[in-house]
Amino acid sequence: MKHLLNNPRAAAGLLLAAALLVPAAAKAEEETGAPRLLFLVAHGFNRMEHFESLYSFSAMGYDVDVASFEAGTVLLDPNNETPDRQGRDAHANLAMRDVRDIGPYLGLVIPGGYSPGNLEKDAEALRIVRAFDAAEKPIGSICHAARLLARAGVAAGRMVTGWNEIASEIPDPWIRGELGTYIDQAVVIDGHLISCRYPDDVRPWFHAFAEHLAGRGGIKPPRKSADAVFLAGHMESGHQRQMTTLGGRNNHLHPTIIHSPETLASNLEREISADIVFVFPNEASEALLASTDGQTLLAALGQPPVHRLAPNDSFLQLREAVAVAQEVGHPLPEREPVTHDAVIALSPGFDDRVVPAMEAYLRHLGFNPVHISHERGWVRGLKGLPVHASATYTDPPLLADRILVVAPGGLWPREDPNVRQAEQPEWIARQGERDARRAAWITDRYKEGGVLITFGFDSLHVTGDPVFEGIALAASEQIPWAFIWRRHSVARYAENVNALRSGERLYSARGFEAIPELMRLLEEPAASALLRP
Repeated sequence: MKHLLNNPRAAAGLLLAAALLVPAAAKAEEETGAPRLLFLVAHGFNRMEHFESLYSFSAMGYDVDVASFEAGTVLLDPNNETPDRQGRDAHANLAMRDVRDIGPYLGLVIPGGYSPGNLEKDAEALRIVRAFDAAEKPIGSICHAARLLARAGVAAGRMVTGWNEIASEIPDPWIRGELGTYIDQAVVIDGHLISCRYPDDVRPWFHAFAEHLAGRGGIKPPRKSADAVFLAGHMESGHQRQMTTLGGRNNHLHPTIIHSPETLASNLEREISADIVFVFPNEASEALLASTDGQTLLAALGQPPVHRLAPNDSFLQLREAVAVAQEVGHPLPEREPVTHDAVIALSPGFDDRVVPAMEAYLRHLGFNPVHISHERGWVRGLKGLPVHASATYTDPPLLADRILVVAPGGLWPREDPNVRQAEQPEWIARQGERDARRAAWITDRYKEGGVLITFGFDSLHVTGDPVFEGIALAASEQIPWAFIWRRHSVARYAENVNALRSGERLYSARGFEAIPELMRLLEEPAASALLRP
């Protein structure tokens, strides 16, 4: 800041950015009644990650507080003490030490860049992150924000994503597992923690986070899409243009911005459409509307309604435009339901060598497999492999008429009154109920004509129904006695067999090592008709 007075262009940019951004922060303090979000930002923030998410949530209707080390300007450049010449610095309306109560906030957003690396050194930033996590309030992590999560101790044991170079930047916490299990995909959701990798992922991350907030009592995302022409003969800055483009687009408002007679004339030569025309509250914009080209454009667009925006700050103008567009827009197309013809039936502690191998093989055959478990979300295998289950046994996915079910085996605690020299905990009864529900679901699919492939311990645990009476199954070498005692299964143990065609629609295998032999069985003519999706 010491160079500010000696740099008039920088000073002008700072004042312009402050004039644009301060009102939005002030609105949250005025208790408008809208849900509130908290952003944590330090110098060196990634401007695309910060501003795109800030604009989009504000346009959606959220009030946003931005907290940093001190209230005021937050510099974009991590290596410079002077404001950005283009006015792209951020504005914080709160110092982090003043955020004593997170109660008013529905969620927390942490943009990336150098900012998280600076925040992680600050006790107040760590306190705030831990408070949101302890309250199980949604936390949005973008790019390098995963560093702050690791330092705060809230990422360990969870599924997260972020910029790949984090592994090199904090190698010790990474190796110790303090950053959780890294997943290389655009958006990773683990409970109330929603993370993404880098700026190009902000759009899908925004939609995922917005849906998550809506499920916690937040604002429902827009359900309509609208094309809009903005007659903006005068815009306050590049901030406002970017805000209208990014914040509008993420809220399904697709803008064409016309800011001069020249751009108006050029758009007459283009094939554009508009459900509505917005006019900014200034003389230059009204002149564009009243001009011959302006009236010609309206006629070419089919005389859409014209809405004059109120003389508010830029955030409120965009929020107004998004709200009005919802009245004239078109309903977003409904997602086509996805039908699955193969199911991998999971329980925490599944054999995580079998699952990826069988999924790859099923896809190779042309199947569209889905993972299903007791709850939606991430399920950990016996060796820690995370797999995302998109459906449950009580709320199953949309299935084809005939499906293939893989019970991959694995090992997890089960209810057993005969355990030796110990007492089982109370929760084990609930696990017994879950195991029974899973076994019944798998059996029902088999009875309905589906193909069933069982591995390892699942050859024992999911075959207790009379339909399996006397059938020989390949299973773990540990458990032939369990078949003999009929404690779990009515089937029988197949001696000295790695993989077996146990019935017309029933295949079994000892475990992962038996997959090549199982595949040979599945390639035989008897199986070809069954495995043709």
